Amino acid sequence: MSEDATPTRQRIVDAALKLFTERGIDSTTTREIAALADVNEVTLFRHFGNKEGIVRAAVQQTIPAETLPRFDDIDLTGDLQADLAQLTETIVRIHNERQDFFRFCFANLVQHPEHRQFFLDMQVPLMAWLHDFFGPHVAGTGLDVQAVALEF
Repeated sequence: MSEDATPTRQRIVDAALKLFTERGIDSTTTREIAALADVNEVTLFRHFGNKEGIVRAAVQQTIPAETLPRFDDIDLTGDLQADLAQLTETIVRIHNERQDFFRFCFANLVQHPEHRQFFLDMQVPLMAWLHDFFGPHVAGTGLDVQAVALEF
């Protein structure tokens, strides 16, 4: 098992995400994260280095892990209108189910501009998926598939 997949590391990430979502980053201490994860702070720092490392791990794990598998479960038909409707419904459902997480993300972007880049990095797997999705639909149209994916 890789270090990124250890049960201890996962408990810390889960605890941090829960507390960050409920209280925000600034109002959550590493001591509280460690207590909720049932580890000591030394273990927390050994895995993540600092609080920012925990924030990064929580966001990096959550966005692709919770979104992209749902996209892969969409039964695409090749009919652009039907496929877009399914994709849009899936996105709306994910946002409704995870309102707390998305509020955390947007609040963090405003309160912590130093974290913007790693939130932006989370777009990479999503944009790759959308590029693959739109590619066949825009082939031969003269449209730039990356621009279409971004616009969506």
